[in-house]
Amino acid sequence: MEELRISVMRSLEIMASCTALYINDDDQAEPSTFLAVKLLTTRHFNPDAFKKRLSQMWPERFSINVSEKEPNFFTVEFGCFGDRRRVFIGQPWHFNYKLIVTTPLEARSMVTADMLTSTPFWIQVFGIPFLKWSRALARKLGEVLGRFIEVGTASLKESWGPYLRV
Repeated sequence: MEELRISVMRSLEIMASCTALYINDDDQAEPSTFLAVKLLTTRHFNPDAFKKRLSQMWPERFSINVSEKEPNFFTVEFGCFGDRRRVFIGQPWHFNYKLIVTTPLEARSMVTADMLTSTPFWIQVFGIPFLKWSRALARKLGEVLGRFIEVGTASLKESWGPYLRV
């Protein structure tokens, strides 16, 4: 019984020292929980309604804080990195039929409203012959349409559906 107690105590000491090393390590920065957001429009819109709609569209585990930095340029602070990631992956977003362009804000990065000009889209490609679906074809199609980012791996299976998701 005494050996078990000593073993548990040693494990707890190791865990405590590892935690202390991780917390005190200044080189390891936590991931940012901020997004830069711009509404892609030249027309006037209500920024308060936009901020309220963002809070309604992105109801995640923690609340979000939307700040207007300049006209048509906002920062959104999420309660945790996972919420920011889900919103960023869930693109594209829109407000009153206008595209919302987002980019992650990282430490020591400089982002201006002029930099926010594009957003990724999923494209569905129909009419590909049976047994011709491949990553190489998806990459070529993506590069013809714009900048290729990824292919939906589930859509590479012939039984998944009638289209390839690029």
